[in-house]
Amino acid sequence: MDMKHFSTATIQIMILAIVLGAGSGVIATALTNSALSQYAFELSKLTEPLRLTQAQPRAVPQGYEDALTTLQTESLKAVGSVFSSAIPATGFSTEAALGPVVALTSDGWMLSAFGSVASQVALGDQSCVIDDVRVHGSGLSFLHCETSNAPVVDLGEGYDLAPGDQVFVVEGPERFVFTSVKSLTWGGSPVQASDEPSRRIALSFDSTLKAGSPVFNLSGELVGVIDPTHDEPLVIPFEHLAIAFEQVLEGREAFSSSTLGVKAIELSHTVGLPEDVTHGLKSGALLFDRGSVVAGGAAQTAGLLRGDVILSFDGETIGENRTLDDLVARVMPGVEVVLVVDRGGERMEFTVTLGSSSK
Repeated sequence: MDMKHFSTATIQIMILAIVLGAGSGVIATALTNSALSQYAFELSKLTEPLRLTQAQPRAVPQGYEDALTTLQTESLKAVGSVFSSAIPATGFSTEAALGPVVALTSDGWMLSAFGSVASQVALGDQSCVIDDVRVHGSGLSFLHCETSNAPVVDLGEGYDLAPGDQVFVVEGPERFVFTSVKSLTWGGSPVQASDEPSRRIALSFDSTLKAGSPVFNLSGELVGVIDPTHDEPLVIPFEHLAIAFEQVLEGREAFSSSTLGVKAIELSHTVGLPEDVTHGLKSGALLFDRGSVVAGGAAQTAGLLRGDVILSFDGETIGENRTLDDLVARVMPGVEVVLVVDRGGERMEFTVTLGSSSK
């Protein structure tokens, strides 16, 4: 990091560890004891005021049994298994499956970390052969097999999950784990690229979870998938996959993602910067270092400069639970967005046409 332009101060950057749920006392547990699970559910409600980020109002089940009923009667119908070869008449056991698959559309588009063309999918009383695979950069793939009237999941907001929130991780049609969110993370560097979505949701579970397992909130909505590139239980929020899914439905053969072309320090996740750098701001994305505005990128073309602080992205405030890379990941390439920027204490607006990058 080039600090020559700030010679009057020694700039120390410390990443703020956002481990919001450490004191909540929520017990992460495999689903083995209904009473213990209900206890955890009630404890989560009592610790709600401890959370620093409030989720948007939504329908909440009355208790653990209510959430479990929704999972079993609705969500699990859309979860199947991928097998490497033909399914015999007697059926494969779940132990023989490569891994789970979750149905996104009734005509056969699914999401999994497993499977290739000619692999088999078993979904409830249906089975089909995979005839198309679109590999995503996350290590997950969108799979298609010829079927009709497949049960599908409801999609929720992974970005709304907060430490202490409870979730179901479904490792197969008959196997799931009840656990909770431990913390939220955004990469390991103080400077984050706007075009590389880094949010991960860490779970309070001590054992390994099956890669690619879908994760459901208590309302039975798909909110993410277990990251297949890590051994620890980290969840990729579905928002990171939503644009690619839309492109699949449009019939595109390759994925592309939006590019803004900046590298920024998230002020709400960082302490130690002097006020002459932050202008007293506590949130926003600071374009701090040399090279923070990529030459020829969308941001430079629109007029953004080093030292600017991006306060909002197309109407959404950048802060503790919505970082710049979170927001860029949710928008199609080529779309115009409005950025509100602080430049030396003056508020300015820039209209930016987002670029495109192949995945």
